[in-house]
Amino acid sequence: MPTIREVKTKLRHRKWSEQIQECQSSSMTVTAWCKEKGISQHTYYSRLNTVRKELLKRADFPLQ
Repeated sequence: MPTIREVKTKLRHRKWSEQIQECQSSSMTVTAWCKEKGISQHTYYSRLNTVRKELLKRADFPLQ
């Protein structure tokens, strides 16, 4: 059974994934999208990196 922390992390990563998909499917640049959403570019790319690593972990690909 997952812990509360694990559930919260999973939900947070799901939200970040949805935001990343929204940004990438928009016709806006990352800079413009982040400015509109009130998210710094550093935060966006940090979340993108975290989501990518999580997806690789789920797919059982080794990180290099």
